Amino acid sequence: VTLSNNYINGNSTYSTSCDNYHYWNFEMVGTDDQITMKNNYMYRTAGRAPALSGGTLLHAVNNVWSDNGGHLLEGGDSKARGIFEGNVFTDINSMVADYAGGLFGTPAGSESKCKSAFGRSCQTNSYKQSSGSLDSYTDTSFFGDFSGLHIASAGSAAQAASSVPQNAGAGIINVGA
Repeated sequence: VTLSNNYINGNSTYSTSCDNYHYWNFEMVGTDDQITMKNNYMYRTAGRAPALSGGTLLHAVNNVWSDNGGHLLEGGDSKARGIFEGNVFTDINSMVADYAGGLFGTPAGSESKCKSAFGRSCQTNSYKQSSGSLDSYTDTSFFGDFSGLHIASAGSAAQAASSVPQNAGAGIINVGA
């Protein structure tokens, strides 16, 4: 499954905390799903952006998350796995909550570790305006699970920051409206 070029505007009066931040965003719970998220712009969300369970294998590349009032990533299934590369995180309250799976956040200096998964180096992520980071997530034990899969190309986080918010979505999608 590929989710690409979506604009998720979570500014909603139907928020779980009554703060206009939408909570249910990307609930990825299929059994052994293989998902690529590329060039998506997620604005004003509060959680589950994404939630990984069910053995999901995720490649999140060149996405932009902005103004997340809760937590970004969660998932209680130890079989879930994800690589985040070339993404931009701006004003994210909490990066990870209750996550039990494998996660690689591409910290600076580790880019070449992706060669075993993707056949190329990964792009580092960018963190702005009080965001935490995924730099402490360096699990590479699941990289072999990407073998034989089509791997999305990746540009730099700077390229994503300048193009994704302006080009994502065919229009404005208001979640919960």
